[in-house]
Parts: sequence; structure tokens; C-alpha cells
Amino acid sequence: MTRSDTTSMQLAKTMMIRLADTTREVRCDAGSLWITLDGDPRDIVLEPGQHFLREGSAGTIVYALEPSRLTLHHATAGRCASPAQRLALPPRALAME
Repeated sequence: MTRSDTTSMQLAKTMMIRLADTTREVRCDAGSLWITLDGDPRDIVLEPGQHFLREGSAGTIVYALEPSRLTLHHATAGRCASPAQRLALPPRALAME
């Protein structure tokens, strides 16, 4: 059985997160987000109201170009994954100055 689970979060300007393999969609609710995928030459920039559907499980980084709020949609099998399982690294560990 597969179900969808969501996580909403805020990122300060210059903070980034690495998405878990289960994350299927990133939605920008406020601010501006830059998304980069391992092995993919595209740069994806999301503005409020835009979303990015992720195919496969390539390493994905989301970077806040300005203070931002985002929603992550995860595909989980059976039980919902905990927030710690959804994000490979905590956002505060990846702040860039």
C-alpha cells in the first residue's frame, strides 16, 4: 500500500536541504527556491505557487534564494515516515553564509 505524506517547512535565505528518496514533489508556498538534481544539467527555480515533480531518486538539493516556505510530498509504503526519515540532513546543518 502506498500513500502520500506531506511536510511543510520554512528555510531562511541561503539554507538548503537534501531531499529523501521518498520525496516526490516540492511546492513553493512563499519565497524562491533553487533545485538541483545529481547528474541533471537543469537548474529549476520555483516561485510561489509553482511545484516540481521529481522522477526517480537522484540526489536532490533545495536551496532558498530568499526566506521561503515549502511543502514536500512524500510517497511512503504503509506507515508514514517520520520527519527525520524524510529529510536526509537537517536544514540547520546546511546553512551557507
